[in-house]
Amino acid sequence: MANERKYFCNSSMKFNLDSMYTHVKVIAFDMEDGKINSVNICGDTWTVDTIYDLLEELSDLLDKAVFGKVTGKEYGRIKDISQERQMIRYMTCLASGMSERDAGYAFTD
Repeated sequence: MANERKYFCNSSMKFNLDSMYTHVKVIAFDMEDGKINSVNICGDTWTVDTIYDLLEELSDLLDKAVFGKVTGKEYGRIKDISQERQMIRYMTCLASGMSERDAGYAFTD
């Protein structure tokens, strides 16, 4: 796999990856306090026993994205996480009463 193609992540993807890490860290604290039992992120259900696996993955991907190139598989995962974070931000804006037009800015780079 020495000849595997590598990719740079744009600043928006790095920002959303970092934002997702912070979001999941807060969820982990809420799980420890018993406020949340499980959460669905990127199509997977995470519990207090597994949420730290996601945090570790996010931290690893963030390190790779910020300090160099990532593989195609990692790039795809980062892109999925970035899009998920944008959707969470959009839904949070709508839930707080923001107009759909203004909430749509959650998807701009």
